[in-house]
Order: sequence, then structure tokens, then C-alpha cells
Amino acid sequence: GFAALDAFANVTDVDLGDHLTAVNMSVLPTGITYDAQSHGFVVDSNDAAFDSIPTGVARSYVVTYDVHDGHVTVSGASAIIEITGVNDAPVALGESYSLEQDGALTFDVRTNDTDSDTPHAQLAAIVVALAPRHP
Repeated sequence: GFAALDAFANVTDVDLGDHLTAVNMSVLPTGITYDAQSHGFVVDSNDAAFDSIPTGVARSYVVTYDVHDGHVTVSGASAIIEITGVNDAPVALGESYSLEQDGALTFDVRTNDTDSDTPHAQLAAIVVALAPRHP
């Protein structure tokens, strides 16, 4: 999903009407963008960059920036964005093999499957049905 965080939620300016902008922003982590129009950080929690966060573990991302009101720049603003890992679904891809009649075939159905939360060697495969296919 997507979440937004207002960069100026805690910023005040006694000169009412000044247009505030974020300047000198640190490099944004992958999966986090800044929308200058809405002054918001947008977090795409579905971005693959967050898949490596273990289930239940929180990881904090800090973005620093300065605030400019058209006349004066104030430094030291920051946004702390915390993302907690969830169990991501594995990606299972099909296999295709061919052999001659009465031949034997042994293969590992997990060969091309992945799961960002589970090491490849620990992936389990469950064969639901195995039936001959005739052209």
C-alpha cells in the first residue's frame, strides 16, 4: 500500500502566506518519493526494496531536509519513516521438461522459485497431483 507523510506537519512560519519548500534533501531510499506539490513523502510499502525486511522487524529510514520560505532557509528538519516487515508470498514458476517414453526424470520443482523471506534451501514444495499429459 501507499502512505503519505506531510513534510511540513510540524513546521510553522510567523510570516503567514510564505510559500514553504523543502530544499537540500538527502537521497531518498528506494520506495520513498517526495511530492513537492503536496509537500509529502510517499511510501510505497509494496516496493521490492522493503522485501528484505524480516517479518516483524522494524527498519527506520531517515530523510533530512531544510525548509525555505522564500527568504530564509532553516536547516535540520527530518522525517523518520519506519517500516515493519511482513511475510511476503513466494514466487513459484512452472517448469517444463520432456523425455522419451518409458524414460525417467528427476528434478527439483524449487529450482526457479524464490521467497524473499526464506532461504532457497528451506523452501518446501508440495506436489498436489502428477498426471501424464498426452498431446
